[in-house]
Amino acid sequence: MNLTFPATFDNFYDNRDASLNSVACSNGPAGLVNRFPKLGNLPGFPYIGGAFAVSSWSSPNCGTCWSLTYPQTGVTINYLAIDTSGVGFNMAQGAMDKLTNGQTRSLGKINVIAKQVPAASCGI
Repeated sequence: MNLTFPATFDNFYDNRDASLNSVACSNGPAGLVNRFPKLGNLPGFPYIGGAFAVSSWSSPNCGTCWSLTYPQTGVTINYLAIDTSGVGFNMAQGAMDKLTNGQTRSLGKINVIAKQVPAASCGI
């Protein structure tokens, strides 16, 4: 089922040298840090960030993959959920730039059509 969600950006997720210990999906049963110590080690970087589905530390939804489409451009990316977001998605600027054809700064917030897809689609 495709649903529409708000999407914002945070440049923290663009820092390839940032430790995964800084996000909700760091350690614990659903943690990713042992396989991917830095954000830049994640498959699909910089198409990463927070997602509404990750409700807390070590959520079972850590590492879920989402197909996100920005209807205004028709661009779709596969996005890896590694952190909490509250409502919608909070992504790397690089991810939003891809969706918006480089218009992240001028738009700030967009609405995307989201559908969960197999984790393998994000390289997990």
